[in-house]
Amino acid sequence: MTDRTQRIIGKDAIEIGRHGSIFLRNFKSFGSIGQNIPVSKINLFFGPNSSGKSSVFQAFHLALQTHIGGTHENLIEPLRFSQVVNKGLVQNKIEIGLTLTEPGGSIADAPLTEVPSLNFKFAGTPDDRFRIISTEVTTHENLSFLIDHHDSGGGNSDSDIIRTGIVRAFAQDVDAFNAAVKRVCPEIDRSFTHDDLNNLNSALKTAPLNVSVDHHGGFHPTAERPVDEMVGVALRLIRGCLRSTPRDLGHFVINVLHLGPIRNIHTRHDLASQFQKCKGWERDVEQTAWYRLLKDSLFLDEINVCIGEKFLDLGYEVKLRTESVSPDSPRSLILEETRGLLMERVELDFTAVGVGVSQVIPVVGAVCMHSDVLMFIEQPELHLHPRAQCNLADVFIAKANNHYFASPGHGNNLLFLETHSEHLVLRMLRRIRETTNGVPIPEYLRLTPEDVSILYFKPTPMGTVIHRMEVTPDGDFANRWPDGFFPERATELFDD
Repeated sequence: MTDRTQRIIGKDAIEIGRHGSIFLRNFKSFGSIGQNIPVSKINLFFGPNSSGKSSVFQAFHLALQTHIGGTHENLIEPLRFSQVVNKGLVQNKIEIGLTLTEPGGSIADAPLTEVPSLNFKFAGTPDDRFRIISTEVTTHENLSFLIDHHDSGGGNSDSDIIRTGIVRAFAQDVDAFNAAVKRVCPEIDRSFTHDDLNNLNSALKTAPLNVSVDHHGGFHPTAERPVDEMVGVALRLIRGCLRSTPRDLGHFVINVLHLGPIRNIHTRHDLASQFQKCKGWERDVEQTAWYRLLKDSLFLDEINVCIGEKFLDLGYEVKLRTESVSPDSPRSLILEETRGLLMERVELDFTAVGVGVSQVIPVVGAVCMHSDVLMFIEQPELHLHPRAQCNLADVFIAKANNHYFASPGHGNNLLFLETHSEHLVLRMLRRIRETTNGVPIPEYLRLTPEDVSILYFKPTPMGTVIHRMEVTPDGDFANRWPDGFFPERATELFDD
């Protein structure tokens, strides 16, 4: 493996096998050392405020959306390079690496079979905007080549091309080069040497391969009939390696969703009004969840299972109310108490009960209504009692295991949970321990250490450092938790 590829993929990403990783350098709180973020089925981000937990989503989506075109205004506000680059050092380059897939599987079992790793570098412009300056591509064989965008202009706004570039160099890994040629170009019946690779890189300096990128994220080498033999081999190799990228990256970006920490509290009248003007909600995760509750009875059943006594046990059931049987009739949602604490059955607005109820419904709605997505959720535990927080962890485990509570569907969701809740992680450690010990629990609650990535974000003078908390099969931490595992209780009880 080359040094360049090792930097992109990182040691942890190789160890976690079929999942991927995210690499950040000089992005917001992440400094010049760079940090690798391994990805599993369930990913828990812990750490102090402003330590970079939410920045992971912003970087991930920024990189993919930049690659396929589009705007960034909804991701980072304001999108000024000086406010996003670490410490405001505008002379530095931001680097975002995405390991989307590895041999044997992908980050979400999507068919990203040809290009497991993409590494982007950004620089600032004189007017303080972003400019992508290079893209590094790595194949399954760890063959790496660099596309330089320094000398290329943007694409024509009327065309499908959003960016052009020049292939500058191939990494000096002759074994990876030969393995890629054997897979992609089996008709080439020869092995290449280090001298051949050196000759190729020398030839690229005088006869570079031009590459364009379309709105789907697809690479298109544009050179025809290269004079140099090795450049011709490289052209065929690039075309073969990147042939599946367009559709897959477009699918990937569409299915990266985010639920923020500030969620609305609705009255029945709010919801009835919003039902009449719901157009455009499909990209708003929270509003889409409420809208689906108004429209989809199976989805309503699924939410009620999640908040019912089998999981969260909140003591309420969501009910749909309509003014007539007409499908266009105004609809609203109310709550009914299920524990028998009220003398009479009363219809309650969400504003009439604890705030935690209205805050958690978009959370369970988000994980229940989507399939084959990367879901980033900030503070899912907001306003929930500790027992309910533990039970919410079971909802996440069940959905990560592709369990459907009331309606059939597809799975393969990956969950990224930015949280301050010790109760979420304690329940997951318990499920790992029960799975290892053969405790009879439902299959959908079984969990292994490989299914969970627990990361602690620690601010340092050099930038945020990410510590991966290894979990043992008996549900304990193999390494010491930085700054102690939620030490505040002991501090308040015993420190004078």
